[in-house]
Amino acid sequence: MINFTEITKDFSIPLVVYVAVGVVVLWCKTSKANRNIYGLSPVIALFLSNERARSIVELIVFLTIGCLISEGFVVPGTPAQAVAAGLGWTGLLTK
Repeated sequence: MINFTEITKDFSIPLVVYVAVGVVVLWCKTSKANRNIYGLSPVIALFLSNERARSIVELIVFLTIGCLISEGFVVPGTPAQAVAAGLGWTGLLTK
């Protein structure tokens, strides 16, 4: 059986915020170069034709996934590690 107390004992809201900052900073920088999320951008484009709405939805989805994966796999212990995890996630999965 899964022990959720053990899984979430290292979870820290402030560190998730730092991960989110890292994701948003690099996302904003790369969005000007028309970079997209591997596999996700075409799916969102099927449902949203408005470019602005599509960009906002992509950012929110990517931010949510990035925070969960970065917090789960990297388990940052300091704000610097959390920002680096967010930057790495964004750099890795955008093209």
